[in-house]
Amino acid sequence: MVSAVQATEWDMLTPYGDSNFHTANIRQFADDVRDATNGELNITVHSSGSLIKHPEIKNSVRRELVPIGELIMSRLQQVQRAAGRFVGRYPHPGRSAKHSHRLRHRPC
Repeated sequence: MVSAVQATEWDMLTPYGDSNFHTANIRQFADDVRDATNGELNITVHSSGSLIKHPEIKNSVRRELVPIGELIMSRLQQVQRAAGRFVGRYPHPGRSAKHSHRLRHRPC
């Protein structure tokens, strides 16, 4: 339960339907993040391309229209060259670099 700190809300996009295992995994990820941050970060999963269609997810994250999204790597043009540049673009859920480090290295 979040008391003095207001929870951060993120929308996560996925092109897959609710019955797809990808979406089930993403929903579990969102639950795990909420638990790991004691409710300080809540991720709402939007499935079936309900907010943004699959071809536009990558660019929507890149333009910071949404903070997080899933896409299939084959959607990237020139995957071999682009993959290394795309990896470093993930947001950090912590309030500070030190807090983010603690979240990433927290024992499961």
